[in-house]
Amino acid sequence: MKKNFILFVLSVLSTCGLYAQYVAPSEGVFRIVNVEYGAVISENFVSGNLQCAAVGDSEDYEQMWILKPSGSHYTIQNVFTGRYIQTGNSGTEVPYWTGVAAKQFSIVKSNQWEGYNIWDTGLAAGQGLHSKGADGNVVRWGSESEKAASEWQFEPVEVTEEQIAAA
Repeated sequence: MKKNFILFVLSVLSTCGLYAQYVAPSEGVFRIVNVEYGAVISENFVSGNLQCAAVGDSEDYEQMWILKPSGSHYTIQNVFTGRYIQTGNSGTEVPYWTGVAAKQFSIVKSNQWEGYNIWDTGLAAGQGLHSKGADGNVVRWGSESEKAASEWQFEPVEVTEEQIAAA
């Protein structure tokens, strides 16, 4: 069932020909780009840790994420590993990683910059994904400081089932 859904999303994106630079978040496959650094969220396939990295090519599946609606929120799943973004339960600067649990996030348009905040719904309001630098870890952060580093844009990605299978 899970694989069929992913294949469905990929086929819809392929036929729609989405090519806008950045779009409002919705169901689909995206690179998630940090407003401050222009780097994208990337999954380390071995450790599952999230970090920011330079935008790669069409075969950098560790940088491709499926946004899935979950009620009024979203889950964020890596295209290749099928693992979801998640974090621990307390403190700031706690690294995000991937795992099998489908953690929920609110994606809210920022009032300050040109991106969106990705808030962790299991935590106090105003805590979510934040980049520690152009090649830094993705950590949990509060909303009051370094706002651009806590804001993200969504770049649609076209990827086919054949490309994923070849990887």
